[in-house]
Amino acid sequence: MIIKKRSVLAVIMCSVVYQAHADVLVILPESGPLARAGLSVKQGFTRSYQSSHNITRIKFVDETSASIPKLLKKNITRKTNFVVGPLTPDHVEQLIKTNPKIKVLALNQNSREHRNVLQFSLSKFEDAKALAGVISKDKIEQLYVYREENSKNETEQFLLAYMGQSPTKVQIVDKLPRKLKKNEGVLFLGKYEWLMAIDKLPKKRIYIQPISIEENKPLPIGVKFCDLPALYEKPWKEKLQAYQMEPTSYAYKRLIAFGADAWQITEHSLDFSQSNRMIFNGMTGNILIENNQIQRAPHCYEQTRWALKVL
Repeated sequence: MIIKKRSVLAVIMCSVVYQAHADVLVILPESGPLARAGLSVKQGFTRSYQSSHNITRIKFVDETSASIPKLLKKNITRKTNFVVGPLTPDHVEQLIKTNPKIKVLALNQNSREHRNVLQFSLSKFEDAKALAGVISKDKIEQLYVYREENSKNETEQFLLAYMGQSPTKVQIVDKLPRKLKKNEGVLFLGKYEWLMAIDKLPKKRIYIQPISIEENKPLPIGVKFCDLPALYEKPWKEKLQAYQMEPTSYAYKRLIAFGADAWQITEHSLDFSQSNRMIFNGMTGNILIENNQIQRAPHCYEQTRWALKVL
């Protein structure tokens, strides 16, 4: 399906083929368990593309309709300048193994690297790195980690990422310490209901992962976390609101923002007059592209008595 400038609904949902070829091929899941995730990324990508007034032609194909080598062989033509996607790590690996001759923006990460493949994702590693910086700035020497039993599988990757890059001493505990010393803090890993049910939360030096946040619900005073600016800061929050076709959860809003930034990176990559280095403030954080690597730094926040403060 080739996309030109037209209404959001027509761009996202229409199945009419407008032209036979495209300059940018976008590979996202349109069926199966990741269909909604793929649609959210597509929505953000398309709206950001429309806002840019770029005349590049876009072609979307279903990531689940065939193997990645077959999709590339069938859909890449002499007019294809750039590929965006796929979305899953396994498919990113399949793409890298094809030894692509044109530039690719993969929408997930894989341990394999390729000179023509940029890898962009909402990585837990980047979230943990940002929070580690906040904890270090707070001069925390001992960090206690208190976890919700039922969400351990969802928080494990973040915890490992944090422990792998922070110099702070970490101790996983089954009970909260009665009193925190000046150089001690607590990282709470669990869902919102679990967090708010904890009796006598400390008022200072407490940290959470975004999994603990629910839209329009109050957070404990003093809590600090790192997340996408599009969820909390103007004008990104207003732009994200405009990009939505209908109300949705934070999880899918993050993917819409991710798709929007993916187009920003794509547009830069298509402009051969620009350098290979790029810095911009995106909906998912501060983005740096350099030496064929993408680094994303989410913004960090503290819940005060009056408002959410950007750190």
